[in-house]
Amino acid sequence: MKAFIFGFLLGVSTATVGFSGLAPILDSGVRTIQQTTINATQKSQQQHIQNYDLQYSTSSAKTSN
Repeated sequence: MKAFIFGFLLGVSTATVGFSGLAPILDSGVRTIQQTTINATQKSQQQHIQNYDLQYSTSSAKTSN
């Protein structure tokens, strides 16, 4: 039933404004998801680098003593 309602609403909106009217909305959504993914990946990589540097500096300090 949910799929029917979703399909009906999508069909009505597409028939009303057409695909060219929905394309910018969908494109902006995709761009938002892409930017969020890029930001999350960069943040994760920075954290991994910091953790590695911290682990390496801690382990090298232990071995030098």
